[in-house]
Amino acid sequence: MNKQYLNKHDLAVRWGISQCTLQYWRNKKGLPFIKKGRSVVYNIEDVKQYEKKYNLLSHGEKYLSQKQLAGRWGVSTSILIKWRNNMGLPSIKKGYYIVLFHIDDVKQYEKKYNLLSHGEKFLTTVQLACRWKVGRTCVNSQRGRGLPFIKKMKTGILYRIEDVEQYEKDHGINNAI
Repeated sequence: MNKQYLNKHDLAVRWGISQCTLQYWRNKKGLPFIKKGRSVVYNIEDVKQYEKKYNLLSHGEKYLSQKQLAGRWGVSTSILIKWRNNMGLPSIKKGYYIVLFHIDDVKQYEKKYNLLSHGEKFLTTVQLACRWKVGRTCVNSQRGRGLPFIKKMKTGILYRIEDVEQYEKDHGINNAI
């Protein structure tokens, strides 16, 4: 792709939003685009003007979108929303639906709550229950039988994936108790 233009994927990544949101903004919010055959592209100068007009950030390496942060921590976006609302997870709201997290704030939050070190992934109780195809009470009972967990927070408990996999191996659990 020519450097003067961004395709849908590149612009969605730049702003940390979905391609469906881009389409909505094209149709309803005046996001300028160019149709080239069956493809849609965005002139970089138009993108910069739109960013300025709506105070959007092209976040690159300094900011993470909600989806990117959820993936980094291995939790759902709904858990992030709870942490943002109830536990002081700092965020920046730009535009209509864009919520971004500055990487320095993310690292401080990780350190404060011992959430992540070197790419560890976590599961919530609900995610672990889905993995094992059981209810949450069954997962809670496994904690009583030695299932290691990370931190009990207002919004729930996190389980390190490596600990879960070892527990499954030790107890003969094969994705279903």
